[in-house]
Formats: sequence, structure tokens, C-alpha cells
Amino acid sequence: MKRKLINPRNIGDKVTIFSTVDFIYEDHPGNKVKRAIIRRNLETPLVGVITGGSYKPTGTVNSGHETYSYEGDIDYDPGYLAIDKVHFVYTVKLGLLNTDYYALPGDLLTNLGSHKIPVKYAPPPEWCDLARDNQRKEMKDVPRDSKGRWMKQSGYTVTSVTHPALQGNINNDSK
Repeated sequence: MKRKLINPRNIGDKVTIFSTVDFIYEDHPGNKVKRAIIRRNLETPLVGVITGGSYKPTGTVNSGHETYSYEGDIDYDPGYLAIDKVHFVYTVKLGLLNTDYYALPGDLLTNLGSHKIPVKYAPPPEWCDLARDNQRKEMKDVPRDSKGRWMKQSGYTVTSVTHPALQGNINNDSK
């Protein structure tokens, strides 16, 4: 049976992900275990590159068991997955060394233009209020030109050092 995708995309396409999917195993009454799909909506959409696609089955897991005969023979039935449905998911990465995200075709938006994938994606660091205040105080003393841009300086002097171990090691005549 030939499967047809609703919205075919290519490997290397830049996409925006609105939700991801995970495949989990759920316990049900009667010693039944089911493999199910869970969709997780993202608070902020992620931009990444399609690195592949695969078909992921869902269904009921039948565990294997051993049976013994009166003659002492052991018969083993291996476990298997009774497939109910097969889902096609795209594999999307934010960076070359980052974890794969699985996304359904309907949860992707193709972006136009080229996108260079970073070696390792990391979100911008969160600054605390104390660090922001210290940066504002430091940058007030840096001279600016008529357009408000910072000017280059030949030597930079540190006005305040908070860590006592560093106070004796600072050279204010740096060139």
C-alpha cells in the first residue's frame, strides 16, 4: 500500500514547529500495555531543519511468555506489538548536535529562505535584575559620539568589582 503525504516536504527545509509528539507506553486494566502518541503544544514555536521522517506505529503490546509441557519442553512465545495505526512524523533538529523533535505534518509551517543550522542550539541566557542593573551602571560611563553610539577606547577602567578575590588582581592600565 502506497502512503501519500498531505503536505510533502524535503530534507533540509526550514520549518517552524508548533507542537511536538512523543510515543509512550501506557498501562491499561487487564495487564495490557498500549503504545500511544502524545501531542505537546509549545509555548513558543521553534525554528529548525527537517532531518528526516519515519513511520511510527501505535497499538497494543502483547508480552511474551513461556509455556511448559508435561514432558519438560519449554515453548516461548515472543512479545510483539499489535499495530492499530501508523503515523508519519518528521524529524526536526534545532542544531546539529541537538535532540531530535518529532512533529506531525500538520504541525509544521515551511519557512522560505535559507537557514544555516548551528552546531549546537542554545537559547539566549536569562539575565537577572542585578546583572542588568550592573550592566546599565557600567555602560553609563562609556563615552558616546553625537549619534549615541559607543566610541572605541584605548584603555578601559573597571569602576567596581564585586568579588573580593579579584579586587587586588585588576590592572586599570590595560592597553
